[in-house]
Amino acid sequence: MPSHHILRQPLLIVSITLSGCGGDGSAAPSTQKGLTGAPKVAAAAGVAVALTASANCPRDSAGYPDGCDAANPASVLQIPNFFSGYAAQSGQTYATRPAWSVAGVDYPVGYYTPQAQLRDPTIPSNLPRSCRFDSASDTVNCQGTGPLALSGLDFSLHNGVRLHIYSSYSGTITLSNNYFRNGSASDTTTFLVRIDDAPAKLVDTNNVYDGNAQNFPQYLSYLLADLRTGNYATTHQYNAFLNMPQKGVSIPASSASLFHYNYCGDIEVRQYAHGQCIIFGGATATSPSLADQYNTYFESASPPDGHQDTGGITSMQYISSGLSGTQFMNVLVTNNSIVTNLRGGAGGALTVSSNVELAYSTYAQINFRENFIDSTGSYYAFAVLSGATCQSLPFFSGNINLITGADITGWSANGGNGC
Repeated sequence: MPSHHILRQPLLIVSITLSGCGGDGSAAPSTQKGLTGAPKVAAAAGVAVALTASANCPRDSAGYPDGCDAANPASVLQIPNFFSGYAAQSGQTYATRPAWSVAGVDYPVGYYTPQAQLRDPTIPSNLPRSCRFDSASDTVNCQGTGPLALSGLDFSLHNGVRLHIYSSYSGTITLSNNYFRNGSASDTTTFLVRIDDAPAKLVDTNNVYDGNAQNFPQYLSYLLADLRTGNYATTHQYNAFLNMPQKGVSIPASSASLFHYNYCGDIEVRQYAHGQCIIFGGATATSPSLADQYNTYFESASPPDGHQDTGGITSMQYISSGLSGTQFMNVLVTNNSIVTNLRGGAGGALTVSSNVELAYSTYAQINFRENFIDSTGSYYAFAVLSGATCQSLPFFSGNINLITGADITGWSANGGNGC
């Protein structure tokens, strides 16, 4: 197995070695391919991925609301040497790092029940009454009323099980402590998780979404496709979004959204497709607020493998629906750690258009503050493209180049109107 494929799956090894931690539920251990061979990680390109998770928050004295204190210490994804070795895969070195505790680096994210104890979602007694597994489509379909909670389930079993939540729910939809992984059974449609236009809030916490793009690059467009259109609050926190064939999370542009304390790593873009970790849905929607804070965004130095289109990744953080008519108000993009590498490492090709991008939509009251960025693999750190209109000038403050320690004072490319 090529080393870059191993590097892109530290979670899978960590989840095995943490199997002695406490948890609830019961299920037979997964026999899915790719979940064995823990010693290979330490040997891959000399990068040592930690096999234990720590609840220690030594950077609390800095006073940042970075999410470390509320993180579950048994969560499965943590890469403590991210800034000291793991992230810099293109010959670069870092002069600095963030002062706060970084998600997936200084504290773990993802599910926290040992994988062998997560429950099988194909067994009816493990699901809410309104959810049923359909063997013909390898999908758990949830059709009911009121609130919905799904927790402690292993959707990676049986070569991948999808989740489809229909529009009949209200109140709050809660997804917590689950493992979703694309496989030969689930790789026949465009999503791992789909939420239809339900008039409900969404709380998405401590889950792992793994697109497994190295092995299944063809069909999956979204790890999580959220199709809600109303102004219902959306929260994504302490999740790991990994190995995306194309896109990570679709967030409704109509909602007040909080996206924080997440790790988003590696977009393996299909040819002619555009990849993003986060993108927004709703061509004529108005977003009352967006807080994109204290996340980790990472693109590795993956060598060409026939799946990735050169320069095909649009943006790690795409603050746009990709369509005209969407409005974004009160946007905070702050305290994120963003790293992109050259394809194949030092001397390789650029893979990402921009780390953070505005496009096509209308924007007001936008703040880019204290983001730590390595744009080695990107054309631009911050970019605004034609079709974007700013009703007020964006505010830049304290954004730092990880390699030089220097301030990033504004747009790297500005083709917008009034921006």
